[in-house]
Amino acid sequence: MTVTIDPPTDLGDGVFRVTWSTDQGDGTVFYVYLGGLFAFETQLTEWTFQTPAGGETAALHIEILDEEPGYDPEVLPGRALLCWYGVDDVDYYTVEEYVDSSWTERQRIIDRGEGYFRWRSRILEDVTTHQFRVTATGDNGNDSTALSLTIFMVRVPDKPRVTYAYDDGTRKVTISAA
Repeated sequence: MTVTIDPPTDLGDGVFRVTWSTDQGDGTVFYVYLGGLFAFETQLTEWTFQTPAGGETAALHIEILDEEPGYDPEVLPGRALLCWYGVDDVDYYTVEEYVDSSWTERQRIIDRGEGYFRWRSRILEDVTTHQFRVTATGDNGNDSTALSLTIFMVRVPDKPRVTYAYDDGTRKVTISAA
């Protein structure tokens, strides 16, 4: 169960083509993730897509799995998960992040009547405050008042570096900082 992803081909103007193969054979269902977010499932072995305007192509992260992940992709460490209920007469929701003293659009989510929406952030810097907002744009083109959220990200610290020593005579284990 191995998926081999070829390097993305830059077709210009923010358009990329990704191809991949698997040892599973024909008929394999692939689960495609872009930037840590589930994008779609397919049986094709090629995908052409355009990055959002102002998108960070250097940080483009693509995962293609040939079986459903054994973890809930919604709860990856180091990311924020924004959830909200949809409202009537909305065309789309704009998710923005406050970066370098200005609001940066991260994604537009089309309202297709799902009723409940989720958006997962990029991996956030540790011990840092992050601000997000979600704005609904109605059928008439008017924006709603933004729903804002401030997050102070604190991840589980790295494992300590230690050395272990066992003394045969005393049968004691000594643990020391490395």
